[in-house]
Amino acid sequence: MDIREAIVCRHSVRQYDTALPLTPGEVSLLRCGIDKANREAGLRFSLVTDEPHAFGDSLMARYGKFSGVMNYICVTAPDTPEGAVAAGRHGQRIVLEARAAGIDTCWVGLSFHKKSVTADIPKGFRLMALISVGHGIDHGKPRRSRTPRDISPDYDTAPEWFRQGIDSVMYAPSALNSQQVRFRYLGDCRVNAGRRFSLLAGGYYHIDKGIAMTHFELACPEIKVEWV
Repeated sequence: MDIREAIVCRHSVRQYDTALPLTPGEVSLLRCGIDKANREAGLRFSLVTDEPHAFGDSLMARYGKFSGVMNYICVTAPDTPEGAVAAGRHGQRIVLEARAAGIDTCWVGLSFHKKSVTADIPKGFRLMALISVGHGIDHGKPRRSRTPRDISPDYDTAPEWFRQGIDSVMYAPSALNSQQVRFRYLGDCRVNAGRRFSLLAGGYYHIDKGIAMTHFELACPEIKVEWV
C-alpha cells in the first residue's frame, strides 16, 4: 500500500488487540518517522511502548471508547500556532506511513491520563496530543464528511490538482470530526488554508490545519504548493 492509498484506507481505531503487539520492525519504522519529524521540524515526538496506564487509568479514555492501548506517540512541539501546525503536518505523515505498513492509529486530544504519560517536554514545548498505535480489533470505519464545496468554495473553478487536494483533505482526521479548515485557490500554485467559522474543537485548529495541509500536498506531489 502506498501513501495515497493509505489516505483512503486510514480510519481512527480506538480498540486494540493486546495479543498482537508491535513487531520490532514496526517499532523501528515508527521511530524512523519520529526521528525524521524531530530533525526536520524541531519537534520532540517520542514513542512509548508497552505502557498501559495513559489510557487504562483514564475515565476519559473509557468515555472515548479506547481499550487495549499499549503504545502511543507523544506529540510534543513548540507551544505556538506554528508548532501545532508542524505537529499536525509531521504527525499525520507518520500516521499514513503506519497505515501503509499495516499499523492502526488514532489522534487523541483529551482521552488519556496526562500524568501517566512519560514524555520529555522542554521549556517552551507542550504535549499537544497522543497518537495511539498498534493492531486494531478492526481497522475502523469511515466517518461522515463535509462536501468538497464546504471545504473550498473554489472547488468547481480551480485547477484539477487543487480539486485532487481537496478530495484528499476530505479523508483527513480532525478534532470532533469538525473539518474546520477551509482552502482557497489564489492563482498559480498559491493556496490559503484558513479557518471556517466553527465553535467545535477550537483548541485543535492548528493541528487540524497541519493534518489537512499534509493530505492536500500528498494528493498533488507534482505541484509545489505555495501556502499563503
